Amino acid sequence: PGHDTNQSACQDPQMIYITDEINGIPDHLKQGATIPGMRKLLKDLPADIIEEVNKQIPRDEKTGELKYPKNIQLNGYVHQIFIKKLTDMDGMTACQRLKLHSPNEVGVANVFVSWTLESSVEKTLDTLENYCIENKMPLNSTYFWVCDFVIKQNDVESDLEYLEQCIKSIGHTIAIIEQWQKPRILSRSYCIYELHATQQHNVKFDIAMHKEEGASFTEAMLYDFASIATCLAEVDISKAECRKRSEQERILNIIKDGVGISECNASVIGLLREALLSIGRKELSSIDESERASSKLANNLARMLRNMGKYDEALPLFRGGVASCREKYGDQHRETLTRINNLGNLLCNIGNNKEALPLCKEALAGRRETLGDRHPDTLQSINNMAVFLKEMGKKEEALSLYKEALAARRETLGDRHPSTLTSINNMALILKQMGKKEEALPLYKESLAGFRETLGDRHP
Repeated sequence: PGHDTNQSACQDPQMIYITDEINGIPDHLKQGATIPGMRKLLKDLPADIIEEVNKQIPRDEKTGELKYPKNIQLNGYVHQIFIKKLTDMDGMTACQRLKLHSPNEVGVANVFVSWTLESSVEKTLDTLENYCIENKMPLNSTYFWVCDFVIKQNDVESDLEYLEQCIKSIGHTIAIIEQWQKPRILSRSYCIYELHATQQHNVKFDIAMHKEEGASFTEAMLYDFASIATCLAEVDISKAECRKRSEQERILNIIKDGVGISECNASVIGLLREALLSIGRKELSSIDESERASSKLANNLARMLRNMGKYDEALPLFRGGVASCREKYGDQHRETLTRINNLGNLLCNIGNNKEALPLCKEALAGRRETLGDRHPDTLQSINNMAVFLKEMGKKEEALSLYKEALAARRETLGDRHPSTLTSINNMALILKQMGKKEEALPLYKESLAGFRETLGDRHP
């Protein structure tokens, strides 16, 4: 509306593409419902729906055990079974049924929701409502594509053929994360597939959590950021599950025939890391400016950016942290030395050896003096200095430091600690580069066996 239809040649090519994508999707799969609309439908559920659904859970023919665990709340599985009964009678989806009575509560979907069917439907709607409020999205015109409400529950497989097209055409995906320490969403085939499609088509992506989850997540971002990054990186579509084995195999075959399992896993991990960065930046901006640069969150974000290869974004955070901590704590404070060490490492990574060397030396000397030679921070600095010297071609000096770090880590951490195994691998690497292959080989074997034993075969 408002445009001259005679000037179609000037339309945005991207808009034409999206329109074509929408046109290939069945009408009922283009719909979404508002939060108030979905809540209206929940009021129609029988009071004893959970008990009735549990009675219908099939049993294993051999063992007599229930094939699925009993439902303890109104989750997606319970909800779908009720909706299927209605669809069997009238042939309509929940959204189509809602539109008959409350037409304003249904519209063209503008947010796709990725969630697990074990989740509470009511809690999921609470999470989405809170997301709308935090992001100033109107509740009366934000139409969510939620599988229970959009898909025809008596013909699920046919509708799921359009899942990727729906994600692409909607252009905005929200993943509901529950129990972020071990997110269920990353163990479900469909969810991983949805996140993969989101990344592949460059769709806007956000993470949403219930208020209770969000509070512990925010605290962890300050004090246990590494755990979050690790939890959100445990993705393996080959091990993900569906209740129906046939659907699990179908999704896996789609991935195998397409980008492949490794690429799929990597794309989802990358998507989640970018979302984590976005949350971190938002939290960082909420910290008082006088405390921001020296905050643990600033350092954690900088480290994550460095690990992702985003050096240009990490560098100012590291520089700001060093300057702020020097002023706030002094040069010899443990936090200051940590920031100096991190800045030196990044400068080494980008080849700025002139500026990196004095910082690495300062961090190592300061840690030896204040923490002692056997402290984990000191050993980290010793190892980092060895890496730096090796890169500068000073292999004999580097070897001496590698030996010191390895001996101390064996003594203080044990032979199977990840830091010790890293030192073993580093020692093997420099020995190989120095032409001492016979000395390097047993160390390579030891580090590989240790990593397999402690981290598993698939750990990066």
